Amino acid sequence: EGTVRVGLLHSRFPFQRRAELEEDWLERLGRDRPTDGPGSILIATQVVEQSVDIDLDFIVSDLAPTDMLLQRMGRLWRHERPLRVATAPEFWVRLPDTSGASDAMEWKKALGRSARVYAPYVLLRTAAVWSGRRELSLPSDIRPLLEATYEEPTAKEPEAWKELHASLRWMVPG
Repeated sequence: EGTVRVGLLHSRFPFQRRAELEEDWLERLGRDRPTDGPGSILIATQVVEQSVDIDLDFIVSDLAPTDMLLQRMGRLWRHERPLRVATAPEFWVRLPDTSGASDAMEWKKALGRSARVYAPYVLLRTAAVWSGRRELSLPSDIRPLLEATYEEPTAKEPEAWKELHASLRWMVPG
């Protein structure tokens, strides 16, 4: 007790409660955070991608499209802090087990709830692009990561992936 503070932040809280929670976490993890005190574990949804200016040392993220992962990464070492326990920022992506997937439905199922929020094909491409990576050099890696995620399907991709790609609806202006 008193060594780690654990919290939850998501968009389904009533507006007033969410505002209170955001303010509380901004005090704990924001630009003007205390330099001492207990550590924190914040479990959050996409809410922290853009709307909450927090500064973190370590993030574990579920699989999301590359652009969303990069946005989340922007919460790492966001502000100058004279005293950091961590020697470097860390970002881990939880990749789903897709080893048994062979058709489009099985791939979607393996992707879990993320496939209900994001296009399954984009998630699969993201997983392929990020798999095995141990380091990123930002900002120079941003464009190659995005281009690799959103390029046209390759001949090497499984037929089920091509089927998932075909199910995407691309909006083309006029």
